[in-house]
Amino acid sequence: MTSGDTAAGLEIAILHDPGKHRFGTTNHAIPFRSKRLRILSHVISGLICVVLGSALGGTARYFLSGLVARRVGETFPWGTLLVNASGAWLIGIVGALARDGASLFASSNPWLFAVTGFLGCYTTVSSFSLQTLALARDGESGRAVGYVVLSLVLSLAAVAAGFAVVTLLR
Repeated sequence: MTSGDTAAGLEIAILHDPGKHRFGTTNHAIPFRSKRLRILSHVISGLICVVLGSALGGTARYFLSGLVARRVGETFPWGTLLVNASGAWLIGIVGALARDGASLFASSNPWLFAVTGFLGCYTTVSSFSLQTLALARDGESGRAVGYVVLSLVLSLAAVAAGFAVVTLLR
């Protein structure tokens, strides 16, 4: 047996026995490899949670803002206002649930799904900004300012209300 064969055999023995190999020294290759796989698995599961949450949140925003636009028209961005305020209310609830560390949302994957994914795609600062600019460019500066103030006040009130609901129910 050559030294290359011995090294290869030793490597195979180490890979199959995560404890001690035949020379009595502890094998550090397996725990290191295992740790890297755990980290990779954690990252991939987090990405999957964000992607699924984003798909559902974006779809919910599309349908809800479209429903509002069909019901009340599109002369004012009521759909985006409703989506952002309801999203703020939901994040208030989730934030309050995660606060004590005992709920489902205290761990990373449910938070990534609900907050980063779903609510991140459900609520929209970009649409809000573009609609505000469109109102201002169309000569409706008063409505643009009103939309900004109404959006900010409703969203802050909604997140506080969501937080308060959970606090009161506990």
